[in-house]
Amino acid sequence: MTELSKDRVRELLTLVQQIFEQGRAFKVFPPKEVVDDPAVLRDPAVVEKLAGTQWWLKFHNGDETLLEFVELLALVYQLREFRRRLGASTGTVTVSVQFSVKDVLEQATELLASLDLEGIAREPFVPTYPLFGLHDADGRLVCTQAGTDRIAFVFTSEALAAAFATALRHGRAVRIADDAAAFKVLLKLGASNAVAFDPLFASGRVEVTTLVPVATILAR
Repeated sequence: MTELSKDRVRELLTLVQQIFEQGRAFKVFPPKEVVDDPAVLRDPAVVEKLAGTQWWLKFHNGDETLLEFVELLALVYQLREFRRRLGASTGTVTVSVQFSVKDVLEQATELLASLDLEGIAREPFVPTYPLFGLHDADGRLVCTQAGTDRIAFVFTSEALAAAFATALRHGRAVRIADDAAAFKVLLKLGASNAVAFDPLFASGRVEVTTLVPVATILAR
């Protein structure tokens, strides 16, 4: 596959910035090749097998766009890198991600595994340890209320937790669990019924990509 044009890379970077700054949640609809055979996503030859396919993105505001396979991978790569920079920074992060198509394609299976694809069952999320959270002034884990759900904010890195606390202007990053057993004890003692892993706070709203019911975590 050839490199993307500079204009196309700029368009993808603009889309990344809009996703973070405007909280543009989106769904990804895979092509027929994936719907018919989801195992292709883990195939070492996934790049060759899905080259030329088109992927449909539908945003929460009704906007839609079609991306070529390599463009989808480039978008996911840029989103991941921007998120990583955001978590490691205490200041303003600008969207400027340098990459080559070769680098992106080499990470194809990893990038695809990070997506929730419509109509495709996803492997259950398993967090890495240690885990971090936010404590309020009373030492309680900072949560949010969403309808009938009380959702705890939990992070897989201290940098991400600190960046979230700074953006939220509430709470301080603390280490909350060193392993699965300790995390389960914490959840049993708390009042949350769901966990948002590595959420982001931007433009006055919380963005959650990985939400796991507490009951599911305790049952593992």
